[in-house]
Amino acid sequence: MLNSKRTQSPILPLVLGRVAIDGQLIRYRPAVVQRDELSGSSLRFHIEFVRSPEASAVTPDGRADGLYHWLVLARNFREGVLRVYDDRFQHIDTYEEAVTLMKQFEDEIELVHLEMESRGLDMDQTLKMIFQPAVRMLVEDLEERWGMWRKGLTDRLTNFAMRRGSLSDDDRSILSGAMTTVFHLNELFCAVTAGAYQGMRLTTQDI
Repeated sequence: MLNSKRTQSPILPLVLGRVAIDGQLIRYRPAVVQRDELSGSSLRFHIEFVRSPEASAVTPDGRADGLYHWLVLARNFREGVLRVYDDRFQHIDTYEEAVTLMKQFEDEIELVHLEMESRGLDMDQTLKMIFQPAVRMLVEDLEERWGMWRKGLTDRLTNFAMRRGSLSDDDRSILSGAMTTVFHLNELFCAVTAGAYQGMRLTTQDI
């Protein structure tokens, strides 16, 4: 073994345990805590699985619980991915660095989609159908804008991969604008979902 490094883990998807505790299957949050570099360019990762309180206390079976999970997911994406990469993009100087970082960013986004699946979340079944038609149209618009943003990021990555040397000021500004846009989409999504969650909780309680 050449060395061992403590590492910052990406937000990995929840894992559903196979052994029931008090009659309930529990979800665990995996985290990469150490990376070992071995001879022959091999790597070994140490992963810990931590019982997730927020995942075991609430399941997406009910509509309000489903909204709760969407809020947790959106918050984790904002704080654990968007803010991290927004800062990293501000400290790159070349197209090569930008391409590497953008690929890592896209990988983190894919992990968020896996997280959706591990929580049993589906945009059509657990989210859209909860809202009244007017609000549902807003959610569908956000979904469409998210898809356009993802395509724009992929197209920009392809463009950057064909270039070399120092990152131009214009392209640096484009990256900054892309991050501003995705933060805005995240905030809108959270606002709509939080409003629906609060309203649904109020209507299901005796006041």
